Amino acid sequence: MVPVLCVSQVDCVVCPMLGAQPSSLRVGRALQSVAGAALEIRFKQAGGAPRPADTVLVDGLPVLTNAVIFLHLVNYSSRQQERAKQVLRDSIDSALRRCEERGFSSVALPVLGPGAMLQFPLHTAALVLLQEIHTFEKRRAPKTPFLIRIVIHPDDKDASKAFQIAQQTVHLKGFTNYANPSHASFYCHVSSSVSEVSALMGNVKLQIVQGDIIHEKTDIIVNSTGFNKETAGISKAILTAAGPNVKAEFIHVSKTADHLCCTGAGLLGCRKIIHVQTDHTVQGISKNCKKSTETL
Repeated sequence: MVPVLCVSQVDCVVCPMLGAQPSSLRVGRALQSVAGAALEIRFKQAGGAPRPADTVLVDGLPVLTNAVIFLHLVNYSSRQQERAKQVLRDSIDSALRRCEERGFSSVALPVLGPGAMLQFPLHTAALVLLQEIHTFEKRRAPKTPFLIRIVIHPDDKDASKAFQIAQQTVHLKGFTNYANPSHASFYCHVSSSVSEVSALMGNVKLQIVQGDIIHEKTDIIVNSTGFNKETAGISKAILTAAGPNVKAEFIHVSKTADHLCCTGAGLLGCRKIIHVQTDHTVQGISKNCKKSTETL
């Protein structure tokens, strides 16, 4: 279960508990199998979580993540369903707030609530989790992206379906399904700001930024242009900002280039410029985008 949670890819992992026992549920037992006695020791040193909805952040464990946040949850029985849902809501809210307070940029959560011990209906657990993420998203000041990764076992098709249905109710922005038959299904929510939207595509972080490309500080700037005609628009702005030496280099190397060539960066804040000539078809654009990434 620890590899399934991909603890090496996030700053923090959320671990549910039945009561105040850190290893009472599957995720906790998996963490204990890695951390050993240190799990119980550090949990007690951090103060435990004696009451329902209490959360405790434990760091310094020998696992590949900065911290683990334990949630004290209660059973979803016929006598306390509403109380159990409120405890789950409060616990999720507290965990996300703790991540924000610690300056974390990412967190992984299992599906919180279903199973033989806590007994939440899948649709209820999925809906509560997405609603709390939505509330967190509206409350936080989105200065930087914050990745929330919901991890589902690859064999748990019912859970995947439950989150799809819950999303139809919540309409959470930036909510994406990354499913792989041999790995866990990832439902990722990435916060956005007014000027930036970020999302994970596999192991690649994609950022869509509102701004002026000639002021970007990156390794590469890609210039979409025509090789045999006068540049215009954004292409002209890039070459003008790069300076006359880069423009002269581009004119020289583009004469023998096959839809793609590289030049120095000149006065721009990147290492080099990749110049790409694309046609107006989806296939042509896709082909040359792929060639550009292979050049990096």
